[in-house]
Amino acid sequence: MELQAWLSLAPFSAADYRHFGHKLADLAQHLCDLEPNRRYATLVVVILDTSATQIDEIIDLHDRFMGVLFSNAKRVMPPIS
Repeated sequence: MELQAWLSLAPFSAADYRHFGHKLADLAQHLCDLEPNRRYATLVVVILDTSATQIDEIIDLHDRFMGVLFSNAKRVMPPIS
């Protein structure tokens, strides 16, 4: 698969990643203001949410990759009679 085809499957753009970096910096600043038990609880929730989001993104990326793969195969293969 060509590089451009792989890049077209990327779930986020570079601007999205910069936005997420700023959001993480804001979260870190707010965590410093919390008491330790609340800080740890908040971190656990953020990690669990991030894990679920990453799994969803992996599944979506796989679905899109398989769609591209099947589309290319349909285009190349002759129809079965």
